[in-house]
Amino acid sequence: MDKFIEILKEFISLKSISTDSNFKHEVNKCAKWLQKLFIDSGYKSTLISGYGNDIVYSEIPASEPIEETVLIYGHYDVQPANITEGWSQDPFDLYEENDKLFGRGVVDNKGQILIHIYQILQLAKAGKLKQNIKFIIEGNEETGSPNLEQFIEDHKSLLKCDYVFFSDGELTMKHPTIETGFRGIANLTLEIITSSKDNHSGLYGGGIPNSAIVSTILLSKMYNEEGIFSLPELDNSIDTIPQEIINNLTKIPFNESNLNTVTGIKLRNSNNNFYILSTYLTSAEITSITSGYQGEGYRNAIPGKTTIKINFRISPRHSVKTVLSLFDKFVKNNLPKYADYNIIQSESFEPIILEHNNVFSSYVKDIASKIYQKECLYKFCGAIVPIAGIFKKILKVPVVSIGLGNEDCNMHGVNENFDLDLINKGLLFSKQIFQTK
Repeated sequence: MDKFIEILKEFISLKSISTDSNFKHEVNKCAKWLQKLFIDSGYKSTLISGYGNDIVYSEIPASEPIEETVLIYGHYDVQPANITEGWSQDPFDLYEENDKLFGRGVVDNKGQILIHIYQILQLAKAGKLKQNIKFIIEGNEETGSPNLEQFIEDHKSLLKCDYVFFSDGELTMKHPTIETGFRGIANLTLEIITSSKDNHSGLYGGGIPNSAIVSTILLSKMYNEEGIFSLPELDNSIDTIPQEIINNLTKIPFNESNLNTVTGIKLRNSNNNFYILSTYLTSAEITSITSGYQGEGYRNAIPGKTTIKINFRISPRHSVKTVLSLFDKFVKNNLPKYADYNIIQSESFEPIILEHNNVFSSYVKDIASKIYQKECLYKFCGAIVPIAGIFKKILKVPVVSIGLGNEDCNMHGVNENFDLDLINKGLLFSKQIFQTK
């Protein structure tokens, strides 16, 4: 553990923020640091350019001749972080508090990918590595991996394997979980226009349309009485979900108090369908509403334009095209004639279904159950790791995803952290998976 933390501290110190071009040098430095880690351990490692930030590639052969090869994916880029945001200490100087390690990227994804790198290198050194290993560790995951699909297509022969494996998530109620798929994602901006300009509220208030009011009335119609996203012609009911999915999700323990603590909310009511609602059904979250004067004090003007940003998470029963088409139809049919609208679509990814009925997935599930002393469960994931679908489509092999982080890790947020106990269990878990029988 001490040696692992020493290496992790060095890894965290590299400010590999891919979303900010000012840190390009640090991103490059981080890729070279990873390459050196493999080379210093006696293995070839290549930095592959031409697909955005350098992709680190390395191969580690099994200790004894064997045909099975596992391709392990991870990413070394991180989200921005600054101590002024509320971190206890410098987020790029790994520190320990209350049996946790804190630092940007400690869970997403430096800590998790390093667990597998570290243990595989140790096993190879001891002559106990069970599988042939290929690593690809990219530096553009936090910017959406825009060039990774082309990289995989161009390097299919190099990346040939029996399974793809990665850890980029969390346990659920202390249970390790293997993802059976991911909801799709689509972002868009909706503009509602009721006037070519803002107008004096004293002269016109109550007499002319207000784009903010028109917008809130429209948005309220997107949800049913239970707050579930609901559009005409969009089947988003629980009743028609495949029974296997329901069985897997209802098997996961739900604790309202834990959810409140992790999210900082007051749950509107206890709901045994929480995991179905938050991981499988299509949802639409309004992430931003901008209208009228935003400065200090009051301008007392009626806004003529309101801008709304919406994030859709799309069930595998639907497609991006279907949901966005029905949303456009909904807006058109529910706006008053005196209001105009624009829809500006941004990035999107289709839902992904992963095959979990395979030997490697069962093997991982059994080991996880033993190490964590909690049954490893199958879970459909509400977020998305687009690369999983790309691997499945191009390499045509099973993709196994299992997170090692704690639920309150706060990845992407202030004080991102990794429980020391779960780091230790992660190391034991990784060692057991790749250790010679």
